[in-house]
Amino acid sequence: MNPDATTDSEQGEVTVEFLVVTLLVLIPLIYLVLTISELQRAGFALEAGAREASRILTAKPDAKGYELAFSSAALALEDQGIDVPPELMSVTCLKAPCPGPSGEAEIHLKTQVTLPLLPDFLAQHLPVSIPVEATRSIQWGPYVAP
Repeated sequence: MNPDATTDSEQGEVTVEFLVVTLLVLIPLIYLVLTISELQRAGFALEAGAREASRILTAKPDAKGYELAFSSAALALEDQGIDVPPELMSVTCLKAPCPGPSGEAEIHLKTQVTLPLLPDFLAQHLPVSIPVEATRSIQWGPYVAP
């Protein structure tokens, strides 16, 4: 009898094993990579938006500066293909006078990332989004006009 010859009971097992490994390992792994990519994209956009907003508010700490800072943060999100929520940015004074000499503030950006490839009907019954946030502190020098 030839040792390389297979019996009828062993034929087709590779196909079944490949399908099982694909369904149980590869598909969840691909979904995990997609989800992490979405979260990383949102984190990158929020960090870039917070950095640019802090630069603008440091240089122009008034209502027009806040408007420009919001626009720059929104542009960073739009650049990454993320919808801009109306409550995207908040500024909190940490050390008075804010803005003013030696004042400190904190810019906080937040958005929700929807999990990829989930049907819409699941959103009614399960949480299908993850909050992503970025924070940046800003300081005004001792010679800034209030």
